[in-house]
Amino acid sequence: VLFRSDFVNDRKTPSLRINRHMISSLRNSTMGIKMSADRCVAGLEEGLLPSDKNISVLYHYYYCLLRTITQIDSADLLERGELPFFPVNTDLVALCSDLTNTVAQLCKETGVNVVFSTSEKELFAVVDPSKIEQLLLNLFANSLSHTTAGNSVTLTLQRTGNKMIISLDDDGCGIPQEKLVNIFCLPDDNFDDKLDQSGNGLGLYISFGIAQLHKGVLLIESRENGGTRVRVML
Repeated sequence: VLFRSDFVNDRKTPSLRINRHMISSLRNSTMGIKMSADRCVAGLEEGLLPSDKNISVLYHYYYCLLRTITQIDSADLLERGELPFFPVNTDLVALCSDLTNTVAQLCKETGVNVVFSTSEKELFAVVDPSKIEQLLLNLFANSLSHTTAGNSVTLTLQRTGNKMIISLDDDGCGIPQEKLVNIFCLPDDNFDDKLDQSGNGLGLYISFGIAQLHKGVLLIESRENGGTRVRVML
């Protein structure tokens, strides 16, 4: 099942509003922060320093909260056509390699193998590096929400003529065909709960918008129980 971002260029999506999925994501993060902080405080009251595990969990929920807020802000700016865009000459090999290493370290305990592959030593393009990082982080998050221990997620970068193709492949559970139709749209209160278990539903909408800012095309190919491939052509 193949779905291209440019198929929805003229598709009207609902205006961004805080819905139950975003609220749930915010609530889960704040509750996690409070529980972790309570454990740290309880240890301090007994004269013990917080354990590395409690501190790690505290930071985990903090970054989850920060990411949700950033995603909401980015989606709102995209919807209003005001997302800042500052393209500069950027080495995509270095960007992709560094980002993959970071993701691999963060999800080491999940048992999912995260790797980067390219035949290029360097590959420069005029892009907004912070936006490309955000796009890729959203794609990684989508793959990691559909994979489990023993699965693999591979980021690939290649040049084809005057185009650069960034691919993210996973061998996870895949996305059902009926879910692909609205996958780049803003979520509403009918947003499928299964696709919301590990996020707020904004990631692919934002990735689609960032690809458009770069005059690029984003494609998703997926089959249920057959993995997913996402390609960004710049």
